[in-house]
Amino acid sequence: MPLVRISLRQGTTAEYRRAIADGVHSAMLEVLAVPADDRFQVITEHNADGLIYDLQYLGIQGSDRVVFVQITLSAGRKPQQKRQLYKRMAEILAENPGLRPQDLLINLVEVAWENWSFGSGEAQYMDRQLAPFGAAFAGPTHPVDLTNAPFSKFVRRSPAGFRSGDSLCGFSVKYGSGSRNFVSWLRRQRLSR
Repeated sequence: MPLVRISLRQGTTAEYRRAIADGVHSAMLEVLAVPADDRFQVITEHNADGLIYDLQYLGIQGSDRVVFVQITLSAGRKPQQKRQLYKRMAEILAENPGLRPQDLLINLVEVAWENWSFGSGEAQYMDRQLAPFGAAFAGPTHPVDLTNAPFSKFVRRSPAGFRSGDSLCGFSVKYGSGSRNFVSWLRRQRLSR
């Protein structure tokens, strides 16, 4: 569901660009719990005139190795989860390919579910064919008790997750403290209907 645009200066190697793309995707897997095969990325290189940026904005000392990462994703992430994403992405990219955290600019663009089409001229999320969260159960907000849902096999390493009382795609979520990722559970529920 996320569409990632990565913009950087010309002159990098294919390996460097791939490491940036892989690192961005890894951070989204860990923090946002996106499915591993949900990978849509556009990488563009720009000449010196093609990227305009302030090297000292907000007192952060940037360089000409700046990388812009813009992620368009469905709305619903909490501010703390976004902070975790920014931090984790900077950590991963510092490790490989060695991007300084000061040279990473991240922008999230949140859109509604109906703003996606994955092909064939169809609105899969609106048409309930591919609903990853609660779109398959579209309707007014109503409580769903997930206390006894079998989440143990879906727990990710990420500290991010959904908590009891969260509202997601029209659901008021209630479930036990060991639950981290109810996306897979909702998918299975949709498939069993």
